[in-house]
Amino acid sequence: ATAGSIFQSITPLEIDMIVGKDREGFFTSGLTLGAKKCSVIRDSLYVDGDGTMDIRTKGQGGEPTYNV
Repeated sequence: ATAGSIFQSITPLEIDMIVGKDREGFFTSGLTLGAKKCSVIRDSLYVDGDGTMDIRTKGQGGEPTYNV
């Protein structure tokens, strides 16, 4: 992770939320990674042969958004 990047700031609690059993909650509420609000676009983390998620940061105050 690059110094000061979103990946360097991710907490264990945020990781627990991503890998937890509640797969619907972050579709309605979003989630936070490294103190950045994010939207879950696609969740295939527990799909056999896939194991991926599409997550996008939410821009605040005109800042750019990023795919995570």
